[in-house]
Parts: sequence; structure tokens; C-alpha cells
Amino acid sequence: DLWEACSSYPDYYDQYMDARWTTSKAFTIIAAIAGAFAVFFGFWASCLSPRENAWKIIGPIFVLICLFQGLTLLFLSSNACNGELMNKKIEEDYGITFDDSCSLSTGANMCIASTVLYFAAGVAGCCVSAASSSLEADEKAEGDESAVERAGSENAIEKDLEEKQENEEAPGVAGSDTPISVEKD
Repeated sequence: DLWEACSSYPDYYDQYMDARWTTSKAFTIIAAIAGAFAVFFGFWASCLSPRENAWKIIGPIFVLICLFQGLTLLFLSSNACNGELMNKKIEEDYGITFDDSCSLSTGANMCIASTVLYFAAGVAGCCVSAASSSLEADEKAEGDESAVERAGSENAIEKDLEEKQENEEAPGVAGSDTPISVEKD
């Protein structure tokens, strides 16, 4: 029976397969493989520090997979759904009558949901990437400011040491620690 098992397309289907149907089949496979890769990469990236470059890569990958997943919906506008000739052939061979068009069902709704979720994951990945970049920039700026402060305090310490040495070398100068001794004749 046609409904009970998966099988390959009969040879006469090749004449009915249009570019949309073929594209849909290709992107179904690409989206599944790339999606599995990206999800495992996301699990791995979550173990890293937010400063790592993994999030700069994973956000755009999820957005790209969103596109791939959305392109699987091209099937709804292919000859499989709008092909009167193919429907007549199936009716002749199997005695099954189909509507001349397809409608959204569970599989298509799940495809739409995964497209939306891939997009949300991509945007979140890009936001994490942007946040980590600004965090790195802030830390670098703070590091530069503290280096300037340290340099300024080092200069102040050097000046204090120089003044102390000058005062020790010049006895009798006001403000020095060396007492002034004056002899009377």
C-alpha cells in the first residue's frame, strides 16, 4: 500500500520533479545536517568563555540554517502539490485521489517553527558576540586607563625620590631634613 512504507520514487516521477521539488529535497538534507552540527557546536561553545570567538561564528551559522530550513517549504509550490498530471497518474496507478494543492500540516508547521527558532538562536548568538566584543573593549579601555594611572603614580614616586635625593645632597637648604649648623666667631 502507498501509505504504509517509505520507498523510492517510481521512475516516472522524474518527469514531474521540477526545480522547486529538487531544491526542497536538497535543502531538507542540508538543513538537517547543518542544524545538527550547529546545535552540537552551540553546546560546545556554551562551555567556553564568552570572550571566545565561537559565538562570532555560531550566530551567523544559525541564521544561515534558518534560510536553509525555510527553503524546504518550496515543496509547497512544486509540482508535487500543484501537479495535476502527477495526481492523474497516481489516481490511475493506485486509485487514490488527491487534492490539486497541498496545505500546511504538522510537518510544515514544525518546519516553520524550526525556522523561527533557528533565527532566534542566530540573533541570540550575534547578540552574545556583540556583548562579548563590547566587554573586551571595556576591559581593554579599563586596562589602558589603569596603565596610565600606574604610569602617572610611578612618575609621582620618581619625582618624590628625586626631590628627596636633592634635599639630601644639598645641606642647609630650607625644607631639607639636614639640620643647619652655624658657627659663631
